[in-house]
Amino acid sequence: MIPEENDPASSLSAYNMVGDGDAGGRTVIADPSMIDEIVVHYRRVGRALRAADPADWASGLTMPQLRVLFLLSRSEPMPVGNVAQAMQISQPSATETVDRLVRAGLVTRTTCQNDRRVVRTALTPEGRDIVDRPWEARRAVLAGALARGTPDQQDEITRGLSTLVQLLEAEGEPNTVPSGSKVTGSATTRNVPG
Repeated sequence: MIPEENDPASSLSAYNMVGDGDAGGRTVIADPSMIDEIVVHYRRVGRALRAADPADWASGLTMPQLRVLFLLSRSEPMPVGNVAQAMQISQPSATETVDRLVRAGLVTRTTCQNDRRVVRTALTPEGRDIVDRPWEARRAVLAGALARGTPDQQDEITRGLSTLVQLLEAEGEPNTVPSGSKVTGSATTRNVPG
């Protein structure tokens, strides 16, 4: 049962996590609709934040090029082979995408001083600007929304998101669902394969 929006007795604490897990060591979630509700909220927040993106911030760039820019924005400089592996594409495709980004002045290649056979790719300041530009607008939207909340609501949002980030980044845990994995169980109990 999803808590009613205006029901003060309803809260996320109404969702019971049962024990330390089932016999397979998987967490048992007493109310599977909780996951659906979180996904709905995540999508709505994402849409609201993306709606503020500058209209031309990625003008002329393809989705694969944007993906490479965002990958390079959150990593150390890396060889094209690592880009291909991280993007799960062929090395020739990664090379072609990086070549176009280099020609556009958004990515640079640097030869490794210790091993001249290794060439690393990294963002240029212009590439960093492309990645950062929508986040500036999104930050303003988020700041405006939070300003409308009470200090307690702001703290609750911060704690909840911090907890979610910690759970998603838990040491030794994958950040993605392995292929072939699925949520299983009955309508009252779901087992999330680990």
